[in-house]
Amino acid sequence: MSIIDREQLLDNLDGDLELLRDASELLREESQIMLYEIRAALAAGDIESVHAAAHSLKGMISNFMADSVCETTMQILMINDPRFLPNAAPKLDKLSKQIELMQTEIQQILESETSK
Repeated sequence: MSIIDREQLLDNLDGDLELLRDASELLREESQIMLYEIRAALAAGDIESVHAAAHSLKGMISNFMADSVCETTMQILMINDPRFLPNAAPKLDKLSKQIELMQTEIQQILESETSK
């Protein structure tokens, strides 16, 4: 099962593989920072910082046509009461795994499109 809508992604980028490479590298670097920020904010019980980092991450992920990953991020954003922040930890673990899968899929897209 694919996380990324490959056709839509390539269409949105007008088939620009260099742009996809650059965006993928930015995702790899920035997503790790944002995931760390979310984890730290969860540990501190800082709901505003959780939301800020999750919102930024969702925006980045949405560029890759990965609806299920955006949905997981939305589940974190929908936590509006600090008492329920511990419920975000399993969602964050899921999100981290989904981002890893996204990166693998992006690499596969780059390899298959480059070989054409």
